[in-house]
Amino acid sequence: TRSTAVTMKGPYFRKLQSDVHKAMISLGTYRQSQTDVKSDLKSRINSLSYEMPIIQFHIGHKDIFAFVHNRGETISHRYLDGLEVGRRLAAQWRFIVERAPAAAGGQNDSDLAEEKQILKRIGQWLLPPLQLPSEATRLLVIPEGLLSNLPWMALSDNGRPLIDRFTLTLSPSIRHYLQACDNVSKSDQIKVFFGATSGLPYIQDELKAVQSVLCNQNVSYHIPCFRKDWPNGEDAGIWHFSGHARLRSDNPLYSALMLNDGPLFAADLRLKQN
Repeated sequence: TRSTAVTMKGPYFRKLQSDVHKAMISLGTYRQSQTDVKSDLKSRINSLSYEMPIIQFHIGHKDIFAFVHNRGETISHRYLDGLEVGRRLAAQWRFIVERAPAAAGGQNDSDLAEEKQILKRIGQWLLPPLQLPSEATRLLVIPEGLLSNLPWMALSDNGRPLIDRFTLTLSPSIRHYLQACDNVSKSDQIKVFFGATSGLPYIQDELKAVQSVLCNQNVSYHIPCFRKDWPNGEDAGIWHFSGHARLRSDNPLYSALMLNDGPLFAADLRLKQN
């Protein structure tokens, strides 16, 4: 209005107008930088897809969506009512793995056979629509929500566990993966930790396999592993942990690796500058 226009001629409002103008310029610059970041990320995803297929999942209101980036091309798939199907299958699997260690004597062959059947059903539901290329040797999976808690390496595709087909990497996001790739350790030190392992029937077989793979290398073993054994401020080429873990989906920083004298929380790991 005219009265506002007249009032705006005062020195205070001229300064305010100048400040708003500067803020708008800054906002425009910010938006441009955000566009540049998105463009750079898209370019890096495209480049990365020539090294290995990338699978991104998105949880919708009812459905689950998958985007597969491979050799510069992207295909998508929609799992109708995927949220309900995924919850049901994940609940069946978690019932088996949580029930068995609590039962007297730990897991038995019947539990393992039942778990294998459930993992087979999960794999038959999730994997065929992704059209994973047979020639690929590496695979990057970006799960979301309930899919983040599945044992991806044990899921079977055409009768073969993914871990037998691919060098499999799970990451919270592509940005996390790219950042991890840029932060490469130059250390040749390897640390092996065995935490609380009761109820794990093949733990000794795993230890023998780890020892056979890592023989003649710079390895230190912590068996059993206690909280004081976990490194702080160190660099390492490989850390291997065997044992139980506990997920706190209500408060993720209280998720933990179960060591022999108690839990090592995700919050503890954040405080350790490794």
